[in-house]
Amino acid sequence: MSSSGSRAQVEPLPALVAVSAFVAALGVYAVAFHDVPTDTDRDVATQALAAVVESASTAGVLNPAAVPDDGPGGHEMAVVVRADGSEWNTGPEPPADARSATRQVLVGTDRGEQVGRIRVWVWR
Repeated sequence: MSSSGSRAQVEPLPALVAVSAFVAALGVYAVAFHDVPTDTDRDVATQALAAVVESASTAGVLNPAAVPDDGPGGHEMAVVVRADGSEWNTGPEPPADARSATRQVLVGTDRGEQVGRIRVWVWR
């Protein structure tokens, strides 16, 4: 067996200093990025679109008359569904800076199920 004198060891005081320096650096990093905006509205239009399609669809077919007109958590929302030469609108006219998302969906129309598009605008 080799003696413990030949093994690498760290004295307690330098180890404590190294750990303290790491914790201090981590604290500085956290303080520096605390006020950085996270932009939670970034994906609100896509989330609203998914919620609208889910709530207004039955068996994968969107019912334009069932599209909700209330926006997600403190947001205003407008929705347009187009299919088979028809258009259904809900909500107020969106401002120019509103975020939007679009998806192709199967829409229930007077002539049966038709491929159409739904577009959702969301703003505060």
